[in-house]
Amino acid sequence: MRIVEEVSITNYKGIRELSIDASHINIIVGRNNTGKSSILEAIGLTLSSLNGFKDSFNKKMFDVMFKNKSLRNFRYLINLNSNAATLSTKIHSDSHLSEVEVELKYFKNFEELENNAELRNLFLEFLENLFKTKPFTKYLTENFYYSFETYPIREYAIELELLLNKLKSLKKLEYHKKEDALKEKLKTESYISQIQKKIEDEKMRIKTKLLKSKKLFIITRVNKEVKDVSFTYFPNGPSSLISLFLEEKEYVPKIPFVFASGRRGYSRDIFDLYVKLSKAPEYLYETLNLIKERIPYVLDIRQIERDIFVIIQEQKKVKIPIQLMGDGFINLVRLAFITSLSKNGVALLEEPETTLHPGFMNILAEDIVGYSNYTQFFLTTHSSELLEEILEVAKEKDLLDNVNIIRVFKQRDLVDREILSGSEALDEITTIKTDLRGY
Repeated sequence: MRIVEEVSITNYKGIRELSIDASHINIIVGRNNTGKSSILEAIGLTLSSLNGFKDSFNKKMFDVMFKNKSLRNFRYLINLNSNAATLSTKIHSDSHLSEVEVELKYFKNFEELENNAELRNLFLEFLENLFKTKPFTKYLTENFYYSFETYPIREYAIELELLLNKLKSLKKLEYHKKEDALKEKLKTESYISQIQKKIEDEKMRIKTKLLKSKKLFIITRVNKEVKDVSFTYFPNGPSSLISLFLEEKEYVPKIPFVFASGRRGYSRDIFDLYVKLSKAPEYLYETLNLIKERIPYVLDIRQIERDIFVIIQEQKKVKIPIQLMGDGFINLVRLAFITSLSKNGVALLEEPETTLHPGFMNILAEDIVGYSNYTQFFLTTHSSELLEEILEVAKEKDLLDNVNIIRVFKQRDLVDREILSGSEALDEITTIKTDLRGY
């Protein structure tokens, strides 16, 4: 399947300018720090922009990209020699070719933002309505907690609510002409005025900091029409993505896709993947049968309460929690689930070979080539074994023309690429292996 036809990247991370014509299976190879993962991220960001920057499993794309949330800084998504980056994909959906573009724009101060009337007006409108959201304290906690120290205003808001409730009670007592209640009422009203003043001061402080902060805007366009505008800010600590504008009209149906890394998350999401797969029993049945056919000692994989167990054949049948199996086995099962769940969509796999036993490479290659009729694959790898297995399986199935090898390299500090067909890659496998093992 070929959903993504073309990918264009400008000033994203270390990539100044790069374009790629995509095939059914796209294997991205190259030495370290040549932008392989950046290409996967660019595709993931454009596809996820159609779904609030979430993948088909409802995982936030930025959480997948930023491994350490405490070091999260959107500024580094843009090449440091520029203040703007553009990511674009041309995709097939419902027999139509559409262009999805994600633009990132960085502003060091509000004076720079003044030159962009559209973004400036959206931002000022957001500031104007910031505290009209009810309850605004919850909104601040979710979006600004780390950066603007919203703890005081939340505490003041709680205290104000308690005082207002107390005032209501005192008014009832005052009605019965209780002198102490009248004194306490006047005292409470004074406290309420003080707290209200503190809340207004905090609102002004937060607005001022937002106005002066460094900001990055993310604009999503579909066929040149603006669909979504979000922003984030750069004080200390991790930053959130806040929506300023969202066009309700659906320009392009959401594309099923998943971004998965072999480097992290082996067993923690196996249960969720199994549950999702069980909602399509025919997919689960097919996937488990493939695993059982290829790994003879595996009799079954089952959900029992809140855990996944592997039934294996030794002297007798043994039931083992999957997290006690080896990392290679867990990763293989995880990738098999992900591949099956990506049917009729796009699978982005970052170094899927990590922890896999060499004997499992052929199983993964069979899955990728076999599913490529209804799933488009983009994957990065440092494994010559996996690359050769995919090429050999594709050759056996007469699908070499469906394979692209995207060899990325640096030339005078600029990232460039060479695209080889499956057949060409077999002829140049020695050169490609040098890249796979280089630094």
